[in-house]
Amino acid sequence: MISVNRKDLPAEIQEQLTQLQEAMDQNSADAMSWEAFNKTDTYQSLKSVLLQMFHGKCAYCERDGANHVEHHWPKSPHPHNANRGAASHMFQWNNMVLACSTCNGFECKGSHMEWETDGSPRLLNPCLGKDDALCYFTIVLESNPQFIVGWIDPRPQPDTAAIAYNRAEYTIRRLKLNQRDYLVRGRARAISKLLICLHLLFEFGPDYEAPSGNPIRRTLLQMFDAREPYLSPIRQILYYEPAYQGLKERLLEQVPEIGPIVESWALLPPDCSRLIQSPEDSAESGDDVVA
Repeated sequence: MISVNRKDLPAEIQEQLTQLQEAMDQNSADAMSWEAFNKTDTYQSLKSVLLQMFHGKCAYCERDGANHVEHHWPKSPHPHNANRGAASHMFQWNNMVLACSTCNGFECKGSHMEWETDGSPRLLNPCLGKDDALCYFTIVLESNPQFIVGWIDPRPQPDTAAIAYNRAEYTIRRLKLNQRDYLVRGRARAISKLLICLHLLFEFGPDYEAPSGNPIRRTLLQMFDAREPYLSPIRQILYYEPAYQGLKERLLEQVPEIGPIVESWALLPPDCSRLIQSPEDSAESGDDVVA
């Protein structure tokens, strides 16, 4: 999961969504079901914005080929969300993300949701800065007796931030981020490929031709493309790992054209010590509870 800045919708699409939500809130005869909305041109335009915003990848698992418009706050009441799914969030742009069929299916996110004591969703939201995955997850970069490369583990938190650990654990479990082997292997491949390329880059320079026949420079540019799946471990290596401190600067010295590419998808990490708060501090901060 990688944090994404939500784009503003074109005015005409936002206006239509506002009208649809107002009709839904008023229980008007003109209220449109989500199934009917799926067949409209507005839905296709909305989906196009999400595809661009998430670079065609699932907001939750980073798998490519995602094509579902997913509601972070479930749009319908269900026993699996304590009947707290709400049509009042159905046409809210800030409640929509792009998801793959598995994450949006019932076995993963679907209509499921648990809630914190302050009423906020327990599942991390990739469009909320305070839910930045770097503050909640750590991806295993090297094999160890407990976990394999590519495994996601809740980031250790101080005792005062148990709620943060619980949210991380719930998100990993609910989305099956470790149970789907192809996700773990995809993240592991991204880590391995990056570390091999960095070794060749610093040993032989950016124009060295790797065994594949591609210069290292070109391979790195392809690897860092925003449309590539499983970029979260690369972001972790560049921004959050003490063992790799200064790596980003060294990389940009050798291949400066990577800079704008990375900035297009790898948001600067927040101050996690400020974001990971106790429930009491979180309530006092006045942060929004719905993306």
